[in-house]
Amino acid sequence: LNSIDPRFKVQVSIKNGKEEHEIFANSESASANFSFRPKDHAENVAGLQESIDFGLPGEIEVNQFALSGSPLFDALGAATANAGTLTIQTKARKGFIRMYSGRSFSLMSHCLEIEAELFSGNKGVAISSNNLNGLFRVEARYEAPGAGKTTLSIKQSRLTSTPIQDLTELATAGDWAEQVAREQAMFPELFFDGRRARLPASELSIEEVGGWLLEIRLLSHLHLIAKYLDSEFIIPEKCSITEEEANEIAFAYHLLRGERLSGGTASMVVDPSTSLDLNSCTNDLWATTNLVLSAGGSEMGAIPITIEMPGYALQPILGTSKFRIYHPEGGDCWITHDLHGKQDVFIRLSTESSS
Repeated sequence: LNSIDPRFKVQVSIKNGKEEHEIFANSESASANFSFRPKDHAENVAGLQESIDFGLPGEIEVNQFALSGSPLFDALGAATANAGTLTIQTKARKGFIRMYSGRSFSLMSHCLEIEAELFSGNKGVAISSNNLNGLFRVEARYEAPGAGKTTLSIKQSRLTSTPIQDLTELATAGDWAEQVAREQAMFPELFFDGRRARLPASELSIEEVGGWLLEIRLLSHLHLIAKYLDSEFIIPEKCSITEEEANEIAFAYHLLRGERLSGGTASMVVDPSTSLDLNSCTNDLWATTNLVLSAGGSEMGAIPITIEMPGYALQPILGTSKFRIYHPEGGDCWITHDLHGKQDVFIRLSTESSS
C-alpha cells in the first residue's frame, strides 16, 4: 500500500477483529478530496454545524463518505461511498474565561475564573470547558465582537466524586453568586494566548438564574465548612438538600465567621450532676453543645457552639432533680462558635461573685 502513492503513508491495524487503515501525509504535496452526507437527525446535523461555524471537535455519523485524489484511495475502497463516523479534530487554545459580577469592573467586583478552551470557525469563536477537569462547565458562542451567549453549569460527575473541601473553585464562588444576584448582571473577560478581551455585560433574570446562584452559594458554604472541619464529605449522587439543612448550613457558615446569632427562644430540661444554689444565681445562663450538620441526609460533621441565655430562669420540676430552663418573657438566646471545642453539653450559671 505504501508503494502505491509515495505522497502518503499507511498504517494497518486490527481492532475488534476488523482491519483498519490510517493514512498520513508523507509530503507537502499530499492532498485529498472528500465528500459525505451526514445522517439526517437533528443532533447529528447540529453537531456538524457547530464544527463548521465555531471550530468545535465532534463525531458525525455520515452516509456516502468517499475520498478521491489518489490511486491509494481506490485500492483501499475509500473512493466508493461508505457509511461510518467522521471524527473532526480541531486545534484548541487553552486559557481562561472570567465571569465578573455587575455591568462593569469595579474594586468591589467578584470573579469566577474557569479554565477553558477557545475554538475558531467560519462564523465565530466558541469557548468550552467540557474536556477539562474543572468543576464549572462553560459553553459560549460569539458570532461577532460583543454578540454571543454564555452558559454556566456545574459538572455533576466532578461534584459527586470529589471531597467538597478539595473543590477549591467554590472558595469564593459564594460571594460571587451573591453579588451577581444583587447586581442582576455579569460580564465575561476572555484571556487566551496572553491577550485579554472584555465583552459587554448581560442582564440577568433572577427568576431564571436565582435558583442556580443559590445553589452555588450553598455549595461554597459547604466547601468552606468542610475545609474547616477537615471533612472528607462528598456530595451524594441525586442529592436533595432540604430547606432545614440549607438554613443550618448557612447558620453554621456565619457562626464560623465569628458572628453572634440569635437562636430564638430556647427551652430545655437539664439534670445537673451537682446540686444548685438558685439563691446565689443571676438570670444569665450559658450552655455548650454541638451543631450537627448534614446534607442530603448524610452527616457532614459537628461544630461546637456556645448558647448564651440572658434573663433566663431555672424552674425545678417537682418530684425530680431536673430543671426547666426558659425565659419568662420569651426572650432570645444567642449562639456563637465555641473556639474551645467542648464536646459535651455543659450548663454554666452566672453568680454574683463569679461565673
